[in-house]
Amino acid sequence: MWIHPPRLGFLKVLETCPFPYIKLNQKFGYEWNDEMSIAEYWSNKNSGIWTGRLLLKYNYKIIGEEKIMTDVGELECKVISATANSTIGKSTLLAYFNDKYGFVRLEYKLFTGTEININLKRIAG
Repeated sequence: MWIHPPRLGFLKVLETCPFPYIKLNQKFGYEWNDEMSIAEYWSNKNSGIWTGRLLLKYNYKIIGEEKIMTDVGELECKVISATANSTIGKSTLLAYFNDKYGFVRLEYKLFTGTEININLKRIAG
């Protein structure tokens, strides 16, 4: 299961980061690779400058399980560590996945050193 990160306004910098992604029903330590190329359209001073297409090589690993406190209470989550390597640098993602609510916390670190955290705030319904 994967989701596309938000990419409006400043958040378009997330295009050069690993997408939130988990392979369900896998054990801790399970690791996989993926890749994607993105257009020069996403190139900018905040997310990196390149010409043509940029190849992102992803590595994902389910590193454990952790109870985390969120605005909707304590949630048991699988933790996925991910990297995106390219000619402009390396970005990382620590993703927390809950079986009921999906990705509830995303901790990005861009190759520029910028950190972006996205957290579940409420459940609609």
